[in-house]
Amino acid sequence: MEVRFYVPPGDTNATDEEPEPVEVFRDNVLSKADVIQATGDALCIFRELQCLTPRGRYDIRIYPSFLHLHGKTFDYKIPYTTVLRLFLLPHKDQRQIFFVVSLDPPIKQGQTRYHFLILIFSKEEVLSLSLNTTEEEVEKRYEGKLSKNMSGPLYEMVSRVVKALVNRKITVPGNFLGHSGASCITCSYKASSGLLYPLERCFIYIHKPPVLLRFEEVSCVNFARGTTTTTRSFDFEIETKQGNQFTFSSVEREEYGKLFDFVTTKKLSIKNQGFKQKKVCPVPRWFCRVFKMAFSRSTAWVRGVKMT
Repeated sequence: MEVRFYVPPGDTNATDEEPEPVEVFRDNVLSKADVIQATGDALCIFRELQCLTPRGRYDIRIYPSFLHLHGKTFDYKIPYTTVLRLFLLPHKDQRQIFFVVSLDPPIKQGQTRYHFLILIFSKEEVLSLSLNTTEEEVEKRYEGKLSKNMSGPLYEMVSRVVKALVNRKITVPGNFLGHSGASCITCSYKASSGLLYPLERCFIYIHKPPVLLRFEEVSCVNFARGTTTTTRSFDFEIETKQGNQFTFSSVEREEYGKLFDFVTTKKLSIKNQGFKQKKVCPVPRWFCRVFKMAFSRSTAWVRGVKMT
C-alpha cells in the first residue's frame, strides 16, 4: 500500500535558512514512525538468493543493524533485534542446504505474516566476498568472526556474516540419523510434503508452513497408524502444553524405530508405547489351526453321542 501527501509550498519570500514545509513534514513523520533508514553503504550484498519463505529471489543487503531483502515485487527490512534463532539444515538429498532465520515479530506482506526466513542453497555454489569496510574496522567490530576478504561455499558466507551481525549461535543437526542416513525424515504436514528435523532441543518442519516445536513446549507425542489401508507409513503426532496438536503424516514405516529411540532418549512422554511392540504368538500358527479343527470336530462328535 502506498500513500502520497501533497504539501503546499512555503512562502516565496522566506529566507534560505528556513526549511521547506515538505522537509518539516517528513521529519515529523520519521520522528513518530517506526521506520528503518539505510544510512551509508551496505556492508555486503548477496545477489539473487533463492528464498522459500517468503517465496522468490531476493538481493540481500547487509547493514550494521538490519538486513534488507530486495525483490522484484516486495522489499523487507529485518532488524537484527527481531532474530530469535538461526538454523543450518542439510537437505535429505545431501546436495542442498537450508538456512533458516526465526523472527519475532514476523515480517508482513499484507495480511500474511512470515515467522521464518528460509533460504535454500546448492552446496556446489561458491563465492568470493569482500566487505565494504577496512580491515581494522572489521577486526575491531567483529573480533575475528569476519575477515575483509572471504571465500567458500555460498551458504557458509551468508550464514557466517549473519551469525556475526546477529550475534547468535547457529543450530545444526545433532546425533539423529534416519533410516536413509539423513538427519531428517520425509513426511507431510497439512496438505504439503516436507522434512521434519529432530534436533537436540526441538523439532523443526520445513517448509510449508514452517513449524518449530521446542521440547519444553511438548506435552506428549503419539505414534498413530496411518489413515491409509496399508501399513507402510504411520503418523507422528505432537501435542503441546497449550493443547495444540501437530500431525506429521505419511512417515515411512522404516523410520519408526529411529524416531522412537530418539524420543525415548529425549525423555518425551509417549502416549502409546505398546505400538512399537509387535504381538507375537508363543505357539506356531499351524498348531493353532490344527488344534482349532480338532476341537471343532470333537465338539461335533460329543454332540452326536448325546443326541443318540
